[in-house]
Amino acid sequence: MKEKESKKKDCLRYCYRRYEGALESAFGRLGCAINTSPVLIMISCIFVNCGFMVGLLRLVSENDVEVLYTPQDSQSSKDRAFLKSHFPDPTVQNFMQYQLPDFGRYADVIVMSKNRASMKSNVFFEELREIDNFIKRSVFITGNNKTLSFFKDVCAIQFGHCSVFGDVVLTDQFEQDFLSNNVTFPSYNGTFLTPVLASSDSKNGLLLSANGVKLRYYLRQKDTFSSQWEVDFLSKILEFKTNYTEFSYSTSESLGIELEKNTNGDILFFSLTFTIMLTYASFASASSLLECNNIANRILLGLAGVLAPILAIGSAIGFVSAIGIQFTSIVGVMPFLVIGNYYFLFNHLFNYYQMFYPSSQYVDRQMVLLHFLHKIMYEKQRSTVYLV
Repeated sequence: MKEKESKKKDCLRYCYRRYEGALESAFGRLGCAINTSPVLIMISCIFVNCGFMVGLLRLVSENDVEVLYTPQDSQSSKDRAFLKSHFPDPTVQNFMQYQLPDFGRYADVIVMSKNRASMKSNVFFEELREIDNFIKRSVFITGNNKTLSFFKDVCAIQFGHCSVFGDVVLTDQFEQDFLSNNVTFPSYNGTFLTPVLASSDSKNGLLLSANGVKLRYYLRQKDTFSSQWEVDFLSKILEFKTNYTEFSYSTSESLGIELEKNTNGDILFFSLTFTIMLTYASFASASSLLECNNIANRILLGLAGVLAPILAIGSAIGFVSAIGIQFTSIVGVMPFLVIGNYYFLFNHLFNYYQMFYPSSQYVDRQMVLLHFLHKIMYEKQRSTVYLV
């Protein structure tokens, strides 16, 4: 039994050595080929990489929180896809909130009285209706035929009217009953008030006070204008000012938008960090600033060690962007992983090969070394992923 296991291990070792030897030989031959015309090959590689980087013009970021932070092909995602494919869009007619397979499309507004005082005032309800009218009449998008689409054109339809969760507080009847302490609580005219009113206080089944209201304006799910309306809502609601009340707002895309802003805000620091890395790599790898050997110059090696990952990763992202694959912010760590795991080890071993091999064999030996380093990087990154 032990002899069989030993023979099996010897066979696996033999296959592994043959496989590794073949790859190292292939990389060595590639290095020799590069060594014959280094300038032409370098220029060609730079042009090819720059050509692929043109695809960055089509770069689109994926900021959907569910797509980014939930397991791929999870059971919940499959169930949601099943509901969407087998049941009609609930927002087209006879809409009810519980029919949505997800959170849906919406715009939220929370209106609070200043200083968190009670909203038991005619002024509060006047400003509340002004905010509601602003959302319904001042937020709009322009279609291809220069037609204007307001909230009523993109809203979810419930019993023939636009669905606004909490709109019961916009009625004159609710205002009169609230000011006269005649609003039943927690249910009023068939509407549950607990998720609508902030800091509500009641006694003997009657609402005594509250200091804020939450309204949710539901939009149609599959209407392309709904997402555009959300964008216009976020831009125009900033223009609205109130005196007695203060309000906050959000949409179904707010979290994704904030993530995108955070990603875009890192571009400056990303560029600055790369500049520092490039400068440090150049000076840290320079054996002597007085040496002018352009073949074995460590400063050029430092530049190449930072610029090569930029070209490689930029061309890779450009290519996948050109074919329609979306970008996620976590991909931005690739340059740091590549440089951190690869460059300084490469620089150290470069010095070793420089001492023991003539300059005509530099490139082919470095290509063999490159294959070895890729193996190390792969195993290290795989173990890092497992630890995370």
